[in-house]
Amino acid sequence: MSKFKFNLVAGALFRSDVRNQLNRSKEKLEYSFNGNISIREEKSFFVAVDKEAPLYTTALRGSEILEKLFSLYAKDYKIDEKNLFMELSLIHLSYLYGVMGQEMKKIALLEQLSALYANREIAWKWEAETYLSLGKWYEFKKDYSKALAAFEVILSKQKKNNTFLEASLHVSRLRIASMKKEDFQLLNPVLLRELDFLKNLQVIRKLISEPVHLEAALEYVDAYSHLEKSEHSQEKRLLLLTKMKEEFSSEEDILSKDYHHSRKLLPTKDRIYQSYMRLVDAEMALCRSKLMTSLEKENYKREAERLLHSLLNEKMVVNEFMQNRLEKDLKILESKE
Repeated sequence: MSKFKFNLVAGALFRSDVRNQLNRSKEKLEYSFNGNISIREEKSFFVAVDKEAPLYTTALRGSEILEKLFSLYAKDYKIDEKNLFMELSLIHLSYLYGVMGQEMKKIALLEQLSALYANREIAWKWEAETYLSLGKWYEFKKDYSKALAAFEVILSKQKKNNTFLEASLHVSRLRIASMKKEDFQLLNPVLLRELDFLKNLQVIRKLISEPVHLEAALEYVDAYSHLEKSEHSQEKRLLLLTKMKEEFSSEEDILSKDYHHSRKLLPTKDRIYQSYMRLVDAEMALCRSKLMTSLEKENYKREAERLLHSLLNEKMVVNEFMQNRLEKDLKILESKE
């Protein structure tokens, strides 16, 4: 098979935004792709994948196609300069394993690919994406030293694209999370540096890079509000969330105008923006419920609950970060505080 035909087939699997729908939950695996995915018939083993097929079924069919392709043209997933065009398809296959919950197969592929990167004579094209996926997996498994090592490989390349920004955010998040309680104070220059980084990442926002900037802003809110004494933390948190909402809603400067103009051109990114803004609204209502008494308190709790459940019901939870945050907010609402 020619390089063109292979990429035509493999690339068709990812015309829709698969990565925004990756989830280990079987319930959420029933979501369908947003876009039309079709495989051109090529010999006997290529099949058409219907737009309405459930995500798990689509991933299963896609993985079978790619496995067959690799068995014919790159046995044991060995890639060199002769079949370098298969590098991205190997990453695609790992994504599909993730969709199906086959995490060990996914990581085994990525680790095998990362080992191949030791050969610096080959002009690898997708090294950063591989290490980003590995870093996220290690972070999920709480193997923070391996996660940091994977993310820092990306940062060492100094190519400041979206992958670089995402890796930078993960590194900052891990550094803050690893700080001891006694080090969590404004006098700590390490914490100040991370807070400045998160704030700057929010300021330089571009819609194409979301949800990196939105998550950086929320991480800043979390870290800074924890610096306040407990009796004032909710007031500080509400103030920070309000400022975040205002800044991301503003269209006053050139960067902000470009950001909002892009929402018309990038509907998938616009949906991410709308999802996070609704999450911010819910967390603002949650803060107000803790600051108010009696009737007002209950009204704000109901508003927060309504907004959080609307994200679930309208399938607007775009990634694991949002899912974890939403579940945490719902647990706070269920508590008897």
